[in-house]
Amino acid sequence: MTEPLTTFILAGGRSSRMGRDKATIKVGARTMLEHACSLAADVGSDRILVLGRPDHALGVADDRPYEGPAKALATQLAHLSIPARILVLPVDMPFLKPLHINVLLTQKHGCHFERQYLPFAARVKESIAFDGDRVRDLLAALGVTSIQGDPGWGSALQNINTPDALGGLDGQ
Repeated sequence: MTEPLTTFILAGGRSSRMGRDKATIKVGARTMLEHACSLAADVGSDRILVLGRPDHALGVADDRPYEGPAKALATQLAHLSIPARILVLPVDMPFLKPLHINVLLTQKHGCHFERQYLPFAARVKESIAFDGDRVRDLLAALGVTSIQGDPGWGSALQNINTPDALGGLDGQ
């Protein structure tokens, strides 16, 4: 039997490079947060948690606000029923599609794409004690490795975290 899939959407940052809340920016007809939630549902997530958004219907507060995604995830992993499958999505990748995420989810032990640590999928077999600052160190603690993505996926795997990257995509 396969463990349930819990998806964590990272949406609690300051958005300092963007200069405004990335989660609320519309790209096309949806906000980046709406896209991430929809994507999580489309890939079959059994549970979706929006980190850093206690006001959201699926949201949870960061126990350690603004200390970064690795610490926010480690805190949530401590509450997870083990064994578990997890998916971690950044809020600022509005062009990700189920195709991309399903590649991550089909890897036996979980993975991330080369040269970027988010998004990633992992199988958590035991509790981990993690208090590092970097996602790459959390990935190592979880035993997550990298895989090569399709070279044609470049724009889909791009973070939209500055006004220049947003360009004319803003639907507001």
